[in-house]
Amino acid sequence: MQYLSGASSGTVIAGGNGPGTGSTQLNGPFGIYFDSVSNSLVIANRGANNIVRWVIGASTWTLLAGNSGGLSGSSSTLLNGPCSVTLDSMGN
Repeated sequence: MQYLSGASSGTVIAGGNGPGTGSTQLNGPFGIYFDSVSNSLVIANRGANNIVRWVIGASTWTLLAGNSGGLSGSSSTLLNGPCSVTLDSMGN
């Protein structure tokens, strides 16, 4: 949600289609980082076991890490309930 100063209501900028694993949904977003270089939110999508990038104004997210279907695990390609995100000074 985005709330402008003095506004009585907000605007959905990411998610808003109920919880799930689809590219228009978030499921228990836990950690959020604003990347000013790409004007996007990097989101630890805990319930879907992935990290996604949602560009402000876009209608869908892009998968950065984990599985787009919500599968959890402990292998090099799966995540299990990610709860935070951060980027280094180079945007990695």
